[in-house]
Amino acid sequence: MTEKRSYHWLDTVEGLSLVGAVLGTGAGFVFQQVMYASAPVTLALVMNFVNRQRHHQQMQQQTIDRIANARLEVERQVELQVQDLREETLSREQQQPTAVAAFDIAPLENQVQALQAHVQQPMAAVSSLEGQMKDLAAQIAAIAAQSGGHLGNNLNNVAVEIPPLSPTNDATAERTNQFWQQYESGERSFVGINLAGADLTEPEIYLDGIDFSNANLEAAVLTAMNLGATTFAGANLKGAQLDNVNFARANLVGANLVDANLRGANLRGANLNGADLQGADLAYADLTQARLDGAKLDNANFFRTRQVGTEMPMVPVRVGGV
Repeated sequence: MTEKRSYHWLDTVEGLSLVGAVLGTGAGFVFQQVMYASAPVTLALVMNFVNRQRHHQQMQQQTIDRIANARLEVERQVELQVQDLREETLSREQQQPTAVAAFDIAPLENQVQALQAHVQQPMAAVSSLEGQMKDLAAQIAAIAAQSGGHLGNNLNNVAVEIPPLSPTNDATAERTNQFWQQYESGERSFVGINLAGADLTEPEIYLDGIDFSNANLEAAVLTAMNLGATTFAGANLKGAQLDNVNFARANLVGANLVDANLRGANLRGANLNGADLQGADLAYADLTQARLDGAKLDNANFFRTRQVGTEMPMVPVRVGGV
């Protein structure tokens, strides 16, 4: 209130100064005296300057007040929005059910692996029986050729010897026993190991992460084995019995799989870059998203092989027979 009265007083003095300046100017002309005009004019100029300063300060103060009010309004709006968001979050947390405790999937994985092993056992038995039937057919054909066509007369006098399911000599059996002893003791690296002709068939054991790099497994029997995520880089698996083996995500880069039996094998996501699969039997195998860059597939059997997302090299393959 005092400030307004001060401003009113200044406006009054400025007005009186201007009136005085006009009257002084008139008196100066009448009486030929400059002093009558100089004092009122000077006073009017001074009061004008003072009023200009006052208006400038007033405008500046109004601007500051507006900025402060705007800032307070923005802060108030932000505070209200934060409060609404906090209340909405608390409301949703109260409505949500209690968080479920972390679920341990390890037992479930073990059950799945055991189930897979049990499922693969009949398939392994069928594959073994199929091999025995082939050997028996070959022996019968040889006997027929030797008898000159008189197989019916001589068949009763011929004793056909069926080879054992797992033909191994003492040295191979000893190496096999040593391998299992090392595995059970916690060893997982078997780089360069010699298990040629060994029968490692243990469908209920999951050999996940085993390293068989550059190992010699020629003619070895690993029927229906669980070998997911294992490493066979540069390994010799020529003629090996790998039917129904689980090779999911396995590293088989540069492996020798010539004439290997991979019927029904799971090779999903396996890396077979540079592998030699010439003459290999991959009937009913699953090669989904497997990598075969530079692989040799001449005369390999791909009858009903699953090849989703797999780029097959353009080579002669067998796809029309079982």
